[in-house]
Amino acid sequence: MSFAKRFALFFLLILFLTTVVYYYLGKPTKGIDDANIFFKYAQNIANGHGFVFNVGGERVEGFTSFLWVLICAACFYISSRPELLLLLISLLLTTLTVAIVYEEVRKDVELLDSFYFKKYFLGFYCAFIICIGPSFIAWSVLSLMENGLWNFLFVSAVVLILQLDRNDLSTIKKILLLLTGVLLVLTRPEAFAWILLFSVLLILIQRKQNRRVGFPFLFLFTTAVASLAITYFRKVYFGYPLPNTYYAKVSHNLFYNSKEGAKYALQFFTTYNPLITLLCILLVAVSFNRRNLYKAFSKPNHKSESPVLYNIFIITVIIACGILLPFTTGGDHFGGFRFYQSLLPLCAWGLPAILWLYNENIKEKTNRNWISLALIAVLFFMLTSANSLFNLKTAPRTQLNYEFYLANQGRETALEFNNVWSKNPPSVGMIAVGGFAVKYKGETVDLMGLNNTLMGHSKGQRVGIKNHAAFNKDVFYQLQPDLLLPRRLAKPEDAFVSYVEYQNPYNFENQAMKNIFNDSIFKQTYQPVLIQTNNIARPFFAFASSRFLNVQKDTSVHLTVLKF
Repeated sequence: MSFAKRFALFFLLILFLTTVVYYYLGKPTKGIDDANIFFKYAQNIANGHGFVFNVGGERVEGFTSFLWVLICAACFYISSRPELLLLLISLLLTTLTVAIVYEEVRKDVELLDSFYFKKYFLGFYCAFIICIGPSFIAWSVLSLMENGLWNFLFVSAVVLILQLDRNDLSTIKKILLLLTGVLLVLTRPEAFAWILLFSVLLILIQRKQNRRVGFPFLFLFTTAVASLAITYFRKVYFGYPLPNTYYAKVSHNLFYNSKEGAKYALQFFTTYNPLITLLCILLVAVSFNRRNLYKAFSKPNHKSESPVLYNIFIITVIIACGILLPFTTGGDHFGGFRFYQSLLPLCAWGLPAILWLYNENIKEKTNRNWISLALIAVLFFMLTSANSLFNLKTAPRTQLNYEFYLANQGRETALEFNNVWSKNPPSVGMIAVGGFAVKYKGETVDLMGLNNTLMGHSKGQRVGIKNHAAFNKDVFYQLQPDLLLPRRLAKPEDAFVSYVEYQNPYNFENQAMKNIFNDSIFKQTYQPVLIQTNNIARPFFAFASSRFLNVQKDTSVHLTVLKF
């Protein structure tokens, strides 16, 4: 079967999985709420306003991927349905990612020379993709975030590095690796760390093959120049060397970050997918066996299995570093383990690891690795059985459907709010800002600081609700949005229920805003109001600033201050 036919097969498989996940999650078409933050910037860039969240507002980098926001801007510029175009781009990039990994893993399987496994390997690999499919597809395709782009670039770089060990890369492939490194730097800030690791791996491979190390240093130099260039641009254009999301999300407490990152990793291994847990354990067991390390680092072609073991070793090191990387930032709050999605395709190298163990213990009829196999089994069952214990106190992070719901809810709220104020719309303070900001015609104030530097750089340890800990009360009163957290009601009588919910110390909004709803100064500055007009079918509950209530002159809008 040719590569084109295999690519078509993988495309159909990814399309099928996307369809299943699409219907299971309630037919999301607009991405998650954070993707809509990209769309807000993309709208403004496409319309000539630059990198701003609010038209006429400050320049701010409230997104996690510089390259992806440019791609989104191009889609908004050329298409009336940019979300559909981005979905197609993500679908193609994910298919390429899956196909590239297959082509490389297949080479290792063929080197191990097992007719049965080679013959049916395509089926085994498709089964592997199906097993990792649900959250991998949700993040890589349906979320409309940069995951599909990052996964493709990341996997491409890894595969090109492995190909350098098999044979010295052609000039075209060396150029592709250099280009991939530069694009990685433009896609995510953590690419800086990956570039250093990839450079070290390139040097090790060249030394192992008795080649010159000029290309690894050229790779490091090129990507370093790209890193310095994007950092310089950020400093000049935005005023800060790192994206505003870093200042708003990441705590400066290294112990706290390490602790949260360790919890994130442990939860991944205990709750995500037993197959991934098993494959990771197998990769570590095969890679760090002393005898296997000797084989892996022996001279080229010492044995047919030598390059396979070396590839497994490299993949294991990359996965291990990927697992540890969130320790520096404290993990993530999203369901489906967003930070580990790019590592999932690499776990496919666990399949040749299984084949190697089969050859060692069954085909050659030896028993020298049975102790290792027993330890692998014990560790696997310990981690997977820890799932029930871990979840006694912490729910699994798999509620991705809520992220899609937030985006749709925000858009619907904004569209109705546009009908309330046809002229001079008030500024609105929101926590989940993406979907709302994309459709709202007025100013959206990001209370979590991702999209305004005043809140993003405010004082505080960023400890508490992960990625929602930047809120600062003093800065809030300085920003003082006209309206706060508007909520649609089924009937006016529901306003009291909403008001009571906000007073609850365990309410998410109240926790994110540091229990502000119970502060006396807040109750003096903001009043609970019921918003009604003939242009909307259902009323809104919100908090309105006293300043806004004093200047509000639109007689078509009925603002009723509620007394509870």
